[in-house]
Amino acid sequence: MAELTPITDPDDVNVGTEVTLDYGAKTLTLNIAGNLNANGVTLQCLANSLILFFNTDATLQGFSLAPIEMLGPDRAVWVDGWRPANDTTRKLIRNGAWQEFDANGLLIYENVGVRSLGTIDSTAPQTGDF
Repeated sequence: MAELTPITDPDDVNVGTEVTLDYGAKTLTLNIAGNLNANGVTLQCLANSLILFFNTDATLQGFSLAPIEMLGPDRAVWVDGWRPANDTTRKLIRNGAWQEFDANGLLIYENVGVRSLGTIDSTAPQTGDF
């Protein structure tokens, strides 16, 4: 089985192509388009691309923060009421764990990031991989 290779370069994640932002709802949608395929994008890469975009786009001057704050290379919190728009988007974010909060600061979703140290053989469950 081939290893999944998610996007790791923030320059390959473009708002308007791979990412759609809904400023009113404060949601982010990942789109299978441009550089993004079913292999997804790493959490760190997504966060970096959003930080770059929020710091350079004139439309976003009213927003004080990028939508996500990294707490380490693979841990983050969505801030200021921002969150992924749907489970399809959540499933495309790789190599990380995060928490989502509503506008009142209440935890509404938590994603646990699990990484394997080896290959899981789904064709032979009797080998103990499951």
